[in-house]
Amino acid sequence: MVRYRIMTYNIRHGEGLDGQLDPARIAAVIRREQADLVALQEVDRQTDRVGGRDELAELAAATGLDGIFCQSIAYRNGSYGNAILARFPVRAQARYALPGRERRSVLAADVELPVGGILRFATTHFDLDEESRLESAPVLQAFLDGLPRLPTILGGDFNDPPGSAVVHAFARAGWHLASGDRFSPTYPA
Repeated sequence: MVRYRIMTYNIRHGEGLDGQLDPARIAAVIRREQADLVALQEVDRQTDRVGGRDELAELAAATGLDGIFCQSIAYRNGSYGNAILARFPVRAQARYALPGRERRSVLAADVELPVGGILRFATTHFDLDEESRLESAPVLQAFLDGLPRLPTILGGDFNDPPGSAVVHAFARAGWHLASGDRFSPTYPA
């Protein structure tokens, strides 16, 4: 059986919980975990907040993975949003804006696996406001349902713990929660 390592990571614009801006630490975690596909949230590209750095380009170069980006909002003279790092070729990609107090988005990539065909890998970051999260869940589902049918993995920061109304909304739509490992739950940090 072929196995692929998949990761989701809210990088908080490259700033650790210690207040230090250090994308190299994030790249080290991704390399250590030997991730094949990484769903990233809170990625800054050329914003004043990160001194004009392109965090996606830095992470891609430091991990040896290819990167694609989806802007959620224009922010401080640059872009802020979601990204995907992939070890395998991305054959198609799609982006969609989600509703909310603060503009959010979803990025989906059709990735050609060495064994197993094409997999859709998507990343998103839901709003802190529960009403916005509940509004975003069916919009995200409709977006994915509108794409050609493929096996899909959705990673992201849903700003909700297991058992929440948002997680239940995804379960009702047929999603299965990947849980039970040492990193569950992922919210709150």
